[in-house]
Amino acid sequence: MRELMIRFREEGGMFREIDGERNYFFSEAEEIVKQIRERLRKEKRESPPKSFELWLDSKKLVVTYVSFERKESLEEQLQETMLKHGAWEEEKRHKYINQFKSYAEKERQLLVSPEFKAFAIRFDELLGHKHTTPVPLILSLKQIHKLFLEVYPHVTSGFYSELEDVVLSIKRSYQAIIHNKLRHHMLDQALVEEWFSKQENLNCFIQYVAAAYQSVPENRLRALLPRFKLYQEYEKYLFQEVAKVMGFEWAFTQHLNVMESMYEKYHAILFEGFVLKNDDMVQSLVLYPVMQEVKAKMQEEVNADEQASANHLS
Repeated sequence: MRELMIRFREEGGMFREIDGERNYFFSEAEEIVKQIRERLRKEKRESPPKSFELWLDSKKLVVTYVSFERKESLEEQLQETMLKHGAWEEEKRHKYINQFKSYAEKERQLLVSPEFKAFAIRFDELLGHKHTTPVPLILSLKQIHKLFLEVYPHVTSGFYSELEDVVLSIKRSYQAIIHNKLRHHMLDQALVEEWFSKQENLNCFIQYVAAAYQSVPENRLRALLPRFKLYQEYEKYLFQEVAKVMGFEWAFTQHLNVMESMYEKYHAILFEGFVLKNDDMVQSLVLYPVMQEVKAKMQEEVNADEQASANHLS
């Protein structure tokens, strides 16, 4: 749940600096307003005010406009609007203003780090965007900072050069959470926010992210499997021998189940925070144990089917 957020609306001028589908951090929105104001000044142009929404604790609190002709900052104009808000009682008005000022100050303190600021913005651009599937991931700035502190020590070749890879890895980790932890639920924004609001779940996600960023990617499994001896032997036995007894459709279903078991094992290891650093680790910790278990289980099923057939004939 984001503590403080600005969403620009369609009403008002159109500006290349503004993405109407972003959830802006407040200080980020302030900088954008300054950039637009300076550009308009240099171009000697005027523009109508721009409509925006102020969100506090994931609730839309105010819909108002920012004027680029006035000298006051976005924060000053917004506080003026809140002070004149006719629908609020005096006590509630000052409560909201104090809350807004407190959140804005905490945000500025966190975003003073250039690395974290770049990380937080790119995180929101990729995961908080309205078109993120299945639903946007909107974390509080404190949660994003905790994630940043966990990942940052593992960046080895330069933060800005790796930033895109880091955030894309986080996006894949979010998809892994959806598939492994939430796939049996009716997904919506409220459910995802509720899941991530629990400290245990957030820690699970952060632990997974850190492990996944340092690990062989999931798609590497498909490249390793065909060359893995146990898998080769299994596939040969499955389709050349077992299929004669159980049928091709049954054999193909077992083949698909093996793939699913591989991915489940891979993710289970990462959820424990263990890093699968190279191909050898993937083979010894994922492929080998899964193939041993699958082969033993398949043999039990074949034996049971043969025994059932023998009993029927007798």
